[in-house]
Amino acid sequence: MKDIALDLLNRRPRMVDAFALTNEQTSLDNMLKDLGVGGKPFDRAAALSAASRMYEKEVAGGAIRGIIRGRVAQLMLIQIQQLKTDLLQAMDTIDNLVDSNRLNVQLVASIPAVLILIYGTRALWLFWSNIRMKD
Repeated sequence: MKDIALDLLNRRPRMVDAFALTNEQTSLDNMLKDLGVGGKPFDRAAALSAASRMYEKEVAGGAIRGIIRGRVAQLMLIQIQQLKTDLLQAMDTIDNLVDSNRLNVQLVASIPAVLILIYGTRALWLFWSNIRMKD
């Protein structure tokens, strides 16, 4: 009952903080901007595509040489930041899905408890009545 009341009052803690998601997206945009391929949120897909092509060119020229003289480390950090941002977005979507279905699941789970309470009290009442009638 406590969980149902918390859901109705929207007092449940979320898995993903909105600030953390915005912060990671801004960080990714800044990293892409520093690389020189973009950085605006609406242009993020094109900038990530350009960064991926740059990574492929750096690695094709020799992985060790790309690490020492090129931008492979920076491009790998951008890819890691992209994964982090995508995972936080996925967690936020899952969090929204769980929040939208939590009340329904709790109500469905409470139905057997209510039925057990009703029929349990009836059975107890009948048992108590039978004991009193025998005396």
